Amino acid sequence: MDKKRIANKKLYVAGGIAFVIIYVLLFPTIIFPLMTTALLYEALFGSRCQLTRKILTDEDFPDMQRESVKIPSGKNMLSGGIFRSKTKECNKALVVLGHGIGCSMGNYLNRVNYFVSKGYTVLAYDITGCGYSQGANIKGLAQSQLDMVSAVKFAKGCEQLQGLPIVLYGHSWSGYGSATALNHDEVKDSIVAAATLSGFNTPWDIMYYQGYSFVGNFILLTKPWMALYQYLKFGKASTYTAIGGINNFDGPVLCVHSSDDPTVDISSSVYINKDKCTNSKAEFVLYADRGHTLSRPKESEKRISEDCLDKQCTWKEKGNIFVYKVDMHYEWSTKEDINAIDSEFMDVVDEFYTKALNEKHSA
Repeated sequence: MDKKRIANKKLYVAGGIAFVIIYVLLFPTIIFPLMTTALLYEALFGSRCQLTRKILTDEDFPDMQRESVKIPSGKNMLSGGIFRSKTKECNKALVVLGHGIGCSMGNYLNRVNYFVSKGYTVLAYDITGCGYSQGANIKGLAQSQLDMVSAVKFAKGCEQLQGLPIVLYGHSWSGYGSATALNHDEVKDSIVAAATLSGFNTPWDIMYYQGYSFVGNFILLTKPWMALYQYLKFGKASTYTAIGGINNFDGPVLCVHSSDDPTVDISSSVYINKDKCTNSKAEFVLYADRGHTLSRPKESEKRISEDCLDKQCTWKEKGNIFVYKVDMHYEWSTKEDINAIDSEFMDVVDEFYTKALNEKHSA
């Protein structure tokens, strides 16, 4: 019995020593990089995006009406609205509209109003962790994809929206989301067309671009750990690419970018991957001087740039870094310039949808 006890003790000690050795070896190569990546990721995405300054409200659009809805997405309920005109029929199609990071549905009511004025019904929503939606935080970049999928599923089952063909409109964060959502069968089989504006191709593409400006190519050291951490959070959805979604869809897709976009650089865009596109119905449009927003008149964009020139940031409230950047960029500009709409640009999107809807109807 004593010999057996001694042998078990030796085995226990040997196991402990082996664990320490393995931990010491793995800590600098796996454990520490993964922990560092997790801390960095949560620092970026581990908080909510509350409402920005100078946000639009329903009062800014007296001819538009909203029916508030709740959209289930994962464990959370998204705050959304079904928008129509008070004076005209809105039976052309249903636009499912997703917003950019640092923003919420209120920042996009100008675009919602444009589509309503053209006879569309619009379903817009605050992404998880944004605005009035539930969620302790925004979780990560793949969340825009999952919430777009949830919005389409909601639209398919919503009695008030039955009979309306569905088109997607996603800008920036949701530009990625609207395209990657096409990887999901419940989306690609339910919509007529999609538009991705100022979108990035993968979460890594945009994180590399933004991270490079701070630490150079050292950001590459985080790539495998970033991929692993995102997979642990989002599963297969984290592996989908925007261009992969476009290729997975056999309908029309409009991809628009501007080469002077300071937020989603052309090198990380969906547009730059156009040579990988196998969808013959996809259209790629590149501007040279429309910035990130695209839908704002050039005159307003110019005034905003001039307003910000040589200004120091004064806003010191704590909050989500993306909301902070939005507010800082527009701190010295007027609400009118920030939310101005270039109808000629938006007409390009409307004409694209109209063509797709007519072709679907005549098929």
